[in-house]
Amino acid sequence: MTVTEPFDNIDDALEQQREEQERADAAARARNWQRTIDLGFMAQQFIDSELGRIMEADARAERIKLTEQHVLLDPDNPEDLKQMRDIRFRVSVLNCWQEFLKSYVQNGQAAQTQYQESGQTD
Repeated sequence: MTVTEPFDNIDDALEQQREEQERADAAARARNWQRTIDLGFMAQQFIDSELGRIMEADARAERIKLTEQHVLLDPDNPEDLKQMRDIRFRVSVLNCWQEFLKSYVQNGQAAQTQYQESGQTD
């Protein structure tokens, strides 16, 4: 065995390592896509569920009530300013959870499209 023998097949070894890394990366992408797709389906199922519909209706009613309260307050009155900030915060929280769910659905749909376009099969 000469000193150069371990390096005779370095290009083959590097190519094999690149191919293995590409396979591992493709598998990781597929797992990520599948997880995102699954979360999208779960979010949509929740939105369509009785609980999801009730929560959405309650949030809508609460936003209307808060908006009506907000309109009655005077922004020039220092005593009303804190209440106005609290109302705006509560409305943003009501909007936030719905936006999260919608983003899960949209991300799931996008991941499903990407997965299908990638031609991968599991």
